[in-house]
Amino acid sequence: MRAVKVLYISYDSALEPIPQSQVIPYLKELSGDGYIFHWLSFDKPRLLRSGRQKEIMRDDLAKNNIIWHSLNYYRKPYLLAKAFNIVCGVFAAAFYTVKEDIAIIHCRSEVASVIGYIVSRFFRKKMLYDRRGFMAEDYVEGGMWKGRSSFLYKAMISIDNKLLASSDRVVVLTQKMKDWLVENRPSLNLRDKTRIIPCCVDISRFKRAEGKEAKSRLGLEGKFVFVYSGSLGTWYLLSEMIDFFSCAGKIIPNAHFLILTMSDHGIARKAISRKGLSAGDFTIKTADFSEVPQFLRSADCAICFIKPVVSKYASSPTKLAEFLASGLPVVINKGIGDSDRMLDAEKAGLVIKEFTDEEYRSCAEQLTRLFKENGVLRERCVGAARKYFSLSDGIDKYRRIYLELSK
Repeated sequence: MRAVKVLYISYDSALEPIPQSQVIPYLKELSGDGYIFHWLSFDKPRLLRSGRQKEIMRDDLAKNNIIWHSLNYYRKPYLLAKAFNIVCGVFAAAFYTVKEDIAIIHCRSEVASVIGYIVSRFFRKKMLYDRRGFMAEDYVEGGMWKGRSSFLYKAMISIDNKLLASSDRVVVLTQKMKDWLVENRPSLNLRDKTRIIPCCVDISRFKRAEGKEAKSRLGLEGKFVFVYSGSLGTWYLLSEMIDFFSCAGKIIPNAHFLILTMSDHGIARKAISRKGLSAGDFTIKTADFSEVPQFLRSADCAICFIKPVVSKYASSPTKLAEFLASGLPVVINKGIGDSDRMLDAEKAGLVIKEFTDEEYRSCAEQLTRLFKENGVLRERCVGAARKYFSLSDGIDKYRRIYLELSK
């Protein structure tokens, strides 16, 4: 059978952690089914300073029938830069679509999908809109745009509707987001063509090792380690997570908070200082994609508080899957995608209903009871990761979509 060629467009840099986790593993596995991928990414110049690193990446991808095409990502001035990126992306995508006889255009996120939409309509190609979030709401609720009456918000909603209506298939991360779209955009007929694929992880990467040994390497022997992994600021409620840790520390002996982030460590240090807490109760580490599993092995429980707004109906935090795969119960706040429903059903963590000291203390007391289950609790967490966030299951779902679009 003739190989099917796919143009995969992402607005992320190929060398950033998210594509390492949420793009490359999928493409490598699917390439084994006979698909040839042309991956068009927008890469920040600072990440491509090492020509050797770029060549290693290109060669590794090429061995798996993934041809990587890197475009420069321009950041400023904001609107002009984004428009310029889109124009460059359209020309590049059109070139490769014609040159390589592309059959399917798979677009990751809204900006990439604008590029894919223009090219797929012009050349009459099948398009998959991989809708990773809710961009219009993200920008309003994150304070980047002034409000829902702004021109930018209305324009983005109009563009999103066009992408949803014209795509051959749509992928969302949560059942909650699909339900919201079906209910609030009834004229777009999304129920049958929308698929749910959460952010998945390779469970084997997070296989639980001896926790005592991992703690020893960090100098955390005898500590009950809470961990948070990921970005700081905007959506992630660091101040509330520190408040929860402070309350939990009064109930759980030897509590310690490990923060793993690629963000500026000063953000965390300032937040800790403002709360008047001891810096000795916190460890802040930079952890890239390859290092996260070994750091998580030193932890006992994960914390993940995210701003509970409409845009987070669409959220499936990769960190949640990583925590559970590491055997860690998760304390999360309500309203984040399908996570609260899933954690309750699987008894793999606790859901904070409100950000109050009383709620934090209640949660910490429940944690002490949960941890009396010890190994059984960890098995439940890993079981939840396998059930909801298995990379092989995610790949199978994309495989079925590609087969449908190849007909």
